[in-house]
Amino acid sequence: MNLTKAKILLDKINRLYKSMSLDEENVAAIEKDLMRDYVKQLYETFLQEDAAPPPVRAIRTAPKPTYTPPPTPAVRKKVVVATPPPPPPPVVVEQPVVAVTPPPAPKVVAVTPPPPPPVVETPNIAVPPPRPKKVSASTIVDPEHADLFNISMDAKELSEKLGQSKIRDLNNAMGLNERIFTVNELFGANNSLYRSVISDLNNLGSFEEAKAYLSANVAEKFNWTHKSKRNKAKIFIKLVRRRYL
Repeated sequence: MNLTKAKILLDKINRLYKSMSLDEENVAAIEKDLMRDYVKQLYETFLQEDAAPPPVRAIRTAPKPTYTPPPTPAVRKKVVVATPPPPPPPVVVEQPVVAVTPPPAPKVVAVTPPPPPPVVETPNIAVPPPRPKKVSASTIVDPEHADLFNISMDAKELSEKLGQSKIRDLNNAMGLNERIFTVNELFGANNSLYRSVISDLNNLGSFEEAKAYLSANVAEKFNWTHKSKRNKAKIFIKLVRRRYL
């Protein structure tokens, strides 16, 4: 079987399950289909068997002659069996019979348990998740994040120009795998926060407001300036920039 392929599939299943478990009531149908596909591939991987090694042909060798010594004649020994003496008869000791009066049975006193305390039902009050901070175009972007938002939209090739067209709705800007990767890397695997941020970005009026919003709410919180996240953060910001073309 291909254990390397199985490990890759297991990693994909774990990442997808982690994303689905963040919001169990809003699992998308495409996420369920993708999970079924990963599990099917994993099952088929373990069904595959390695090719059996070629059989080893046994080499016949002539048996070596062995020397068998002649049997030793048995020596009969006379066995004398001693008969033990009979056991003595048992001694019977008569003991007097003493009548034992049992103690009186204890009196059973019925104890009435106290009534249980009344059950007070506490209504389940859903606590809404914290909303991101509201900002305006005049909000100052953290200087540490300035390089992240320095996005060039100059395209020379036709393929680059097609990839920089205006986006009407950021919800439809990414495929499922890219969205899961973005949530895990840039939003701390918090799917609810990701949807809230995307909804707010769709309603902002300019890229300047979007920069201030991202800097104040997620870039600092999830350390987008770290070298392991900088590349992915710039790709995501470039996608957001196309919303305001």
